[in-house]
Amino acid sequence: MFLLLFSSCDLAFLKTIKVIYHGTGATEGYPPYDSNEYTTGDSIIVKENLGNLARAGYKFQGWRDISKDHYHEYHHRSVIVAGNADIHLHPIWIELPDCTISFNTNQGSYIESKQVKHGFLLVAPENPTRSGYGFEGWYTDSDLSQPYDFDQAVVADVTLYAKWESKVVYEILFDSMGGTEVPKIIAEENQRISPPTSPEKVGYTFAGWFKDTLPEIPWDFQQDVVNSSLTLYAKWKQIIEEDDIDPILRFTLRTDDTFEVFADASNDTQTIVIPAFYKGKRVTAISKHGFEGFPFLESVQLPESLVAIGDFAFSNCRNLKSINTPSELQDVGMGAFSGCSNLTDNMK
Repeated sequence: MFLLLFSSCDLAFLKTIKVIYHGTGATEGYPPYDSNEYTTGDSIIVKENLGNLARAGYKFQGWRDISKDHYHEYHHRSVIVAGNADIHLHPIWIELPDCTISFNTNQGSYIESKQVKHGFLLVAPENPTRSGYGFEGWYTDSDLSQPYDFDQAVVADVTLYAKWESKVVYEILFDSMGGTEVPKIIAEENQRISPPTSPEKVGYTFAGWFKDTLPEIPWDFQQDVVNSSLTLYAKWKQIIEEDDIDPILRFTLRTDDTFEVFADASNDTQTIVIPAFYKGKRVTAISKHGFEGFPFLESVQLPESLVAIGDFAFSNCRNLKSINTPSELQDVGMGAFSGCSNLTDNMK
């Protein structure tokens, strides 16, 4: 039998210590726990990353002891000889290279590649465009069977492929009817379109887009949808300068600070153009009996500003054949067109 004896001096150097694992820098997981107590001189086996510590953009590379008097790195199953103090082990993180995300737009508009830190999320780029097609999303395979998950962390280089769905599209042309050129619009079926930039024409004001060449049927940009290729036609109103106003016209200021118009005497006038403004104020009405009995009058152009036509305003103008209907017209007086046997306009 052998008897091992320790002196009191030897026992003074024996300490009971613990090993504490830390999760320094980790964004997920938890550090291992070592419940053992060790005595000075014991061999300690370093644990592996049992709690799956992870850090976005980094790789776990082992453990390190950063006590104030020394620095050591350890890997799984490394052996540490217990000393006289607790051992604190922290994870070693190695930064990973960025991942390259490439975009194959499959004949769509170009999208530049992106660099994303390993373990981080890819922010979806602006959708590409392709004439005649609608964008349906990004896929990880060229067969377009595996959609890409933007909520999944990026851990490798990847190429994403655009998926497209063919769309029925139509071409809308704009005939400015002598005005400045207006570019065409490509629109999908059943889509409303926005008004293009208004054209310009010297001596005229633009009065809207119409479906017909007369033009009489307006295109409603709030309601109408595109169901075929089509052409819209500009409508124009001639600008009449005060120096060009027909001298037979007379103007009376109304209580609402607008003018009404009449003629002081009938003559051989065949066409009358009523201006929208006189002395800077709107012309809004035709006076009662204003043009009654003009024997040769055939055509009248009324301004869009007109809201009222007085009683018997054009009565007995037997040769009157054409007169437009202003969009703001609200009131047509009694007998305003009585005796106008040649008038085919809907105001008769």
